[in-house]
Amino acid sequence: MTRSYLSKLSSIGSAESKTLAPEATTERVETLPAGFLLIASALSSSKLRSDYCHRLLSLCSDVGLAAESKSGRSGADFLGPLLPAVAEICSDFVPSVDVEPSVLKFFVTCGSTLLFSGWPLP
Repeated sequence: MTRSYLSKLSSIGSAESKTLAPEATTERVETLPAGFLLIASALSSSKLRSDYCHRLLSLCSDVGLAAESKSGRSGADFLGPLLPAVAEICSDFVPSVDVEPSVLKFFVTCGSTLLFSGWPLP
């Protein structure tokens, strides 16, 4: 799913993207993010939630970097659809507890990307 999301992002703005069916946009904006949210909602094991949190935040970091390098803009437009899944998987995130530095870095990177793009944060 993560590879599919990144490949959809990488094709945006290319010559081939102008010939893509509307289903490709629907998949990037609705279907894949809904799948990420479904997985985040269904995980109950703390070990699996932690692993998925790391993977999802890593994807958000990759999306932000790819969007910025591609268009010079922040990745907020592309991160937006992922936010419900990120909010769900991070709902039990406690940064003051023993957290891997890489997870904390991804968490800060995603927040910074959204903040500097004008997205309101709580």
